[in-house]
Amino acid sequence: MEVLKLFDDISRQEKIDADIKKFRKGEMRIKVVNEKGEPYRNANISLKQRNHEFKFGISLFLLDEMETKEKNERFKQNVSDTFNMGIVPIYWDALEPVRGKPRFSTKSERVYRRPPIDLCIEFCRKFGIEPKAHCLNFDFFTPEWVQTLSAQEHKEALETRMRLLAERYATDIPCWEVINETLIDNGKTPLYYADDVTAWSFDTARKYFSRNELMINENAKNVYPGFAHNRSQYYMQIERELARGTKIDAIGFQAHFMFGEEFRQKYANPIFLDEFFKTYSRFALPLQITEATIPSVFGDVIDEEKQADMLEKMYSYWFSVENMEAIIYWNLTDGYAWQAEPGDMTAGENIWRGGLVDFDGRRKPAYEKFNELIKKTWHTENSGRTDCNGEYSASAFFGEYEINVTIDGKTKTFIVDYCKSQKDSNVILTC
Repeated sequence: MEVLKLFDDISRQEKIDADIKKFRKGEMRIKVVNEKGEPYRNANISLKQRNHEFKFGISLFLLDEMETKEKNERFKQNVSDTFNMGIVPIYWDALEPVRGKPRFSTKSERVYRRPPIDLCIEFCRKFGIEPKAHCLNFDFFTPEWVQTLSAQEHKEALETRMRLLAERYATDIPCWEVINETLIDNGKTPLYYADDVTAWSFDTARKYFSRNELMINENAKNVYPGFAHNRSQYYMQIERELARGTKIDAIGFQAHFMFGEEFRQKYANPIFLDEFFKTYSRFALPLQITEATIPSVFGDVIDEEKQADMLEKMYSYWFSVENMEAIIYWNLTDGYAWQAEPGDMTAGENIWRGGLVDFDGRRKPAYEKFNELIKKTWHTENSGRTDCNGEYSASAFFGEYEINVTIDGKTKTFIVDYCKSQKDSNVILTC
């Protein structure tokens, strides 16, 4: 049976819709008062959602990395129109290929798919996008000059890297992936195989990023195949670190579904995913889909409509998971993925055509479906009048709102954050 059809079951759809309502929405209670705290009756209220509290992310690896100015501007437009989180590449080998000369500045020498951090921060600030850093310790992308060091010397160099990044960006980037893909046997340094590599990485990062969210992340091929509930390798790794006192703030899972039909049939399966997320939710920590790819190549057929259908089903499912706080799509544009030359659709990850827009920047049906989910399906706009107690309520997705209050023909505008943590509190507006 085609696995995507399992999402079409009526009871499954009803559960996803109910859980989205339960975990992503609340009853926003607005009270309008004057400066004396007295309620305003019959005040006109209109509210419009400006942003989601939930993070819908995309990698910024192609920021000013394309062949023409027109394509670069189209990329920026496609990101800023829909996404509220941008992944900033801080891979050590590209950030500091020469020891002591990190590529922070916008004037840094160009490295493909690795735009300077300052450029990413400037872009995010301009469009109100929250940056997220990937990744402090990722052994596979360790600089050559580090690979000749002992494990202790590596730690010293890595701690310096963390300190410099924190001094420059800790206040700009709330969330940092501390360590990534430790379950793949492709280590390039002795530190990768050290028993304390995960604990040391988190403990050291915590020294410099004391107010940031610090998370662990793992590859899709290591978290889905071999899943055995609380006996799963990734689960036991996290459980061990928490037991030894390591403070992990969030858990990340990659979700690249471009590894062929068998992989997709097994692991893009809602029955499997129910047990998977039920198990990892036992930690009572925020969860993130850190790297998602949904192909538009199925077997030997390019099917952009099927990609859009799969995206809608997967995003709706993930959005309904109680502890989920972010879903990050990986490559926005076809033809610029890892291990391939730009535009070569026969090599590397390009072969799966997993972007949401094509090589020329045309928005594929998957992008349009995603945009529809964010701006229409999971979007709140409402209006009405306050009652005799000066109160008005509306079911609303958690996020940032523009609220207009009109009294006696005069309108006052408020920007309000309606957060999940504050869903039981009144929004008091003084006019």
